[in-house]
Amino acid sequence: MGSHTPVEDDPEQLEAANRMWAGFAVGTKWTIRLVAVVLIGLLIAYVPMG
Repeated sequence: MGSHTPVEDDPEQLEAANRMWAGFAVGTKWTIRLVAVVLIGLLIAYVPMG
């Protein structure tokens, strides 16, 4: 069964989780930028302008 005792924070695990989240956020940011560049490139290459 479950326990209702309070859980103590482990500073190492908190720091590792913060690093992982920061890495995920940076990776997501660059992925979104790359997708935008690819889509703009496809727009320029395949959509007639005029």
